[in-house]
Amino acid sequence: MNLKDELEIRVNKIWDILQLAKESFYYSYYLHKPHSVEELNYINSSNHFAFIKMSLWKVSVIELSKLFNKTESQDKFNLNKLLVNLKSDGHFRSLKLSSPKLADWEKRLAKNRETIKQIIDLRDKVYSHTDKNNNHIIDSDITFEKTEKLIKLCEEIIQVIFIEIFDADAKMNLVYFDESFKEIPKILAQEENRRKEKIIEDYKRYSR
Repeated sequence: MNLKDELEIRVNKIWDILQLAKESFYYSYYLHKPHSVEELNYINSSNHFAFIKMSLWKVSVIELSKLFNKTESQDKFNLNKLLVNLKSDGHFRSLKLSSPKLADWEKRLAKNRETIKQIIDLRDKVYSHTDKNNNHIIDSDITFEKTEKLIKLCEEIIQVIFIEIFDADAKMNLVYFDESFKEIPKILAQEENRRKEKIIEDYKRYSR
């Protein structure tokens, strides 16, 4: 196997990991931060949605940790390891990826060091089950926003590698998550509100 084929296998695996992390992330993000208070109240009152949103967030954390772990990690498809291997003295040096781009990516990853550390810490809690209260796993909407930035950075790195080394375009479109999913909690919340309103109306009617 030549180096280009070897790199393609690694990059495609990273793509698969990122795709799962991204899909899981956007489902969980919406279930934690829906469009309306009514939807949020319904989601928070539903054991089904509570389980789904937390499970998908955990999947996202676990998958992202594979990509953004420390270089010393044994994760074969670690993004930091890939960047080291692509440097002028690395395993894939003969493929000659732009050194300024590599330096820029490393600089931007360094700026996100604290967020990456938080993801790794959350991954450790998920694996060890030391956090009995799942709500503690979600810090705030800032966590989601910063996690989204990491996802987009990884996506950019993969796209540029495909363009510069494989002369191919790469767009990571969401396969499953789309606007239609957002209609589900919306419709269920509306139906629940109608049900409660009817109960109140019936109570007032029969209590006269």
